[in-house]
Amino acid sequence: KNISVAEVKQVLTGTKTLLLLDSYDEGYKDNPLLEDLIAQQVQRDSTVIVMSRPNYVSDQLHCFQMHLSVEGFSRKQRNEYIKKFSTAQKQPYKIIRKRLAKENIQELCETPLNLFILCTLSAENKMDDIHSRTSMYMAVHKFLLQKASERLKLEKETVDETVLRPLYAASFHAYDKNKATISNEELTAEGGDAEQICEAGYVIKKVKLSLLEGGEVRFSYSHKTFQEFLGALHLSQVAPEEREEWINRSGPLENESILLFLFGIMKGEGGVASNIMRKTKFQQMDKNMCKCNKPHVILR
Repeated sequence: KNISVAEVKQVLTGTKTLLLLDSYDEGYKDNPLLEDLIAQQVQRDSTVIVMSRPNYVSDQLHCFQMHLSVEGFSRKQRNEYIKKFSTAQKQPYKIIRKRLAKENIQELCETPLNLFILCTLSAENKMDDIHSRTSMYMAVHKFLLQKASERLKLEKETVDETVLRPLYAASFHAYDKNKATISNEELTAEGGDAEQICEAGYVIKKVKLSLLEGGEVRFSYSHKTFQEFLGALHLSQVAPEEREEWINRSGPLENESILLFLFGIMKGEGGVASNIMRKTKFQQMDKNMCKCNKPHVILR
């Protein structure tokens, strides 16, 4: 609070500093200072802890003395979470637990975010046809589309075409530039109405304050995977040539999440699936970061 640049310099030069870098995967591109910190080119006496999804930090692993990974929920922890969710949302615990006991979603339930989404969908009785992460996000999408249709008093098809498609495009272009938020200008450039888009529930309006520039309106996602899912929806709707061009120039490890979403969304389009498989099949993978064999990594 009200700390000056001189005071910051004094702290950094006079003491040992612990630097916590959260969400590395959301800001690693075109960030030389961040790379210098990790490589200890600056602040050599500092301790640096980086939190990131694994694929995005594999090239920097040699810079760290210790590697830790967050394991998924155990069955006991899942049941405890479901019980807490049921109590907080005043939902019947046994019914939600039974709905989440399906064998084909047990791997999804290991991840806290996925388990929260599944609990929410279960409470709304929207668990039909969920068998993968993509189908889970599609269920969320259908649910949000229905709610937006009711709030805006528009047909779902109209909401999708006129309200959400600009968001799909803006989300993809922001993702492609490694930006975790989008501006009102970026939404407008795609033909979107920010107020209507906020009604859909995908983004939250925030005001970024700056002493030099004043207030700037930005729209953020509750989690990066929602941005990736919307970006994949955009890619599924563009011309085949444009989609193929992006797939061919994208790095498979850094873009694994959006590629897997696209793979699931366009599972009936053999050409797209083959292109994604061809792009990723022979990619060298760090054995420390993934214990699965390559086909399973693609198809999971």
